[in-house]
Amino acid sequence: MVEKTSNTSSPAEQPPRSISLHESQLFFTRLAAMYKSGIPIQESLMEMARGGGSISLRAAIARVVTALRRGTSMNAALYNERLVDSLQARLVEAGEKTGTLESIFPAIATDAQRRIKLRRTVIMKLAYPVFSIVAAILLIPLSTLVSSGFGTYFKEAILPLLGLTAIGAIIVYFVRFMGKRGQNRLYRDKLLLGIPLLGRLMRNFAWARFCRAFALSYGAGMDLRETVRLAVGVMGNQALQEEMAGALSAVDRGSPLSNFFTASLTTPQIITDLLGTGEQTGRFDEMMNSAANHFEELSERQLMAFTTALYVLAFLLSSVYIGYKVITFYTGLFKMEMSF
Repeated sequence: MVEKTSNTSSPAEQPPRSISLHESQLFFTRLAAMYKSGIPIQESLMEMARGGGSISLRAAIARVVTALRRGTSMNAALYNERLVDSLQARLVEAGEKTGTLESIFPAIATDAQRRIKLRRTVIMKLAYPVFSIVAAILLIPLSTLVSSGFGTYFKEAILPLLGLTAIGAIIVYFVRFMGKRGQNRLYRDKLLLGIPLLGRLMRNFAWARFCRAFALSYGAGMDLRETVRLAVGVMGNQALQEEMAGALSAVDRGSPLSNFFTASLTTPQIITDLLGTGEQTGRFDEMMNSAANHFEELSERQLMAFTTALYVLAFLLSSVYIGYKVITFYTGLFKMEMSF
């Protein structure tokens, strides 16, 4: 018998996932349905490789089947083809060890669906203020296009828009560049957490990811130490991950996990309470799912507050710009009258 190997690359070395969240959700939904109906995993994957999804996805699934036949573990085969991220790979690994793949696949699909919904919400909330600013810059000077020609319109509308676009690109590049190195990423994350509204929003998003990953990992059969390590690793903010380093030490010492969170000044009270309940009942997954739902709902409300602030900012900027154009117009008209 060929011994199964688990040659999953480390997350730091692995390139980004090659499929979208939407494809991931469809992939695991279909795989869960076929596996639950009694079709073996390899046969399910072969069927998926023959039809459905993009050409690159079908080719990747076919390579997964080949790897499985060679004795590679399921989680390593999926991860090495970049069909899953590190969290999903570890969940599949836990499901293989505990025989719970039938529940793991739907859980991964549901989690991907939640992340899709959250991403769409963020995009929709941010689209309006951006559109308002762009519309104000392009539409207000339209009269100069008729009266003075495209050259003047280019100076009054296109150049400011290009300038704002360049500033936005520089900020995005700076944030992404700062996130590529450990110490720089730590400084960046601390800086972002200190921004009013945005920092609170990012903190709640991170706690939502922690709680959801905790619930999924523990429900998949991982031990408590590995569950905490994995949940901390997917928080997405290095500053918060450093704050959580003591949680791993507490688990290593055999101390109740709730003791660390009780002593921590930055941990939300709901997590401390639900972890304490989970330690008493052993139902960590249910407690952390409840906490994740709470933080996701809280994040949506704070996202609404953040985007409302952006709406107000966009309105103020548009008003100032309109006022500037009106004053400039009447000042020019006054000068023309005085010259006669």
